[in-house]
Amino acid sequence: MNWPTVVWSMAASACLTVAGMHLFIWWRNRRSWANLVFSVAAVAVAGVAFLELSLMHAQTPEEFGTLLRWMHLPVFALVVALVAFVRIFLGTGRPWLGHAAWGVRLLSLIINFSVPTNLNYHEITGLRQIEFLGESVAVAEGIRSSWTRLGELSSLLMLVFVLDASIACWRRGEGDDRHKALTVGGSIVVSFLMAAGQVALLHRGLAQSPYYFVSLLLLGIVLAMVYELSRDHL
Repeated sequence: MNWPTVVWSMAASACLTVAGMHLFIWWRNRRSWANLVFSVAAVAVAGVAFLELSLMHAQTPEEFGTLLRWMHLPVFALVVALVAFVRIFLGTGRPWLGHAAWGVRLLSLIINFSVPTNLNYHEITGLRQIEFLGESVAVAEGIRSSWTRLGELSSLLMLVFVLDASIACWRRGEGDDRHKALTVGGSIVVSFLMAAGQVALLHRGLAQSPYYFVSLLLLGIVLAMVYELSRDHL
């Protein structure tokens, strides 16, 4: 059995399913902006999962580079959606920090589509195959781009924004607010730390794995958001 295909397909399907449910909730109540923003975030994670799976099965350096270039689009959508969700659902967070996080990510997206290869690589010289979950998957070899630090800066700003918003929500002192801060804020901080750490290790050649498996790490954010939205509706 091709476990990477099974696992990543299930993750993407789960995200699309809950996205559709909450999009319907928003359609029935147009004031439920948190549900709409969540749907965007869940679709973005599904897009990342699909592109990660496609990267594993890439056949040429050119195909790998193109797929990696397009991955920055759902990542940008995810950052914008998470900033909006935190502001709407927690009701806290410094606006300038949130704008800085998605603004830097937008700048990295523009650069990503402006340079010859993508934001991550100056040049992809070849692909090699490694064993992962019993399947042979592609890993790129090439010259890393210094522009990757811009994406890392956006992730850092996102972490600071969510941490600051969670602390402010916790300090309001109400039990429900503290629960939301711990569940939503905590899941975003932990998942982003793990995802950013995995990507940073790959960029520095310190990890041997498929280029990304951040969608599985980001799935924790989706589950936490679904749980809190469901509590509110119940």
